[in-house]
Amino acid sequence: MLPWNYGFHLDTGHIVFLGAFYTVLVIVTTTLVNAAIRTRRDLQAKKLDRIRWHCDFHDLPARDRVGA
Repeated sequence: MLPWNYGFHLDTGHIVFLGAFYTVLVIVTTTLVNAAIRTRRDLQAKKLDRIRWHCDFHDLPARDRVGA
């Protein structure tokens, strides 16, 4: 039993659940931080127009691309 929560007993089921929960939480947080770092790096390197071009013309065949 935890001192601040009198109805909670730490047993095997709770340990497994909390372990899985915190693993997912760490993965999501790591992904968001990685995306923020990459976004900041690309914005500072002035790659915004190139990213927009690839988003707008992602299905354009390679033979028709001039500025890629």
